[in-house]
Amino acid sequence: MGEQRFHYGWVVIFTGLLVTIGAHGFGRMSYTLILPAMKDALSFNYTQLGLLATGNFIGYLVMAIIGGFLAAKFGNCFSLGPYGHHDDSDGAG
Repeated sequence: MGEQRFHYGWVVIFTGLLVTIGAHGFGRMSYTLILPAMKDALSFNYTQLGLLATGNFIGYLVMAIIGGFLAAKFGNCFSLGPYGHHDDSDGAG
């Protein structure tokens, strides 16, 4: 048998994984780190900044709870929208 080559598809998958982690994980967790810069740039006072942060976290919490109930009731495919749809057919007819 010939030499097995590294498939470029793995690079694409790994890059997509890193982008997803960066966008969702680090972005969500680092939100409080950028609040001081937002305060200075947007001339917010501490009350406005607190309301902004509270609204963000409450929105995240509410949607996480709603998504959990939707997943439990209808399954993952429904709660993920078009990203949760999968086709079980293999094209073999």
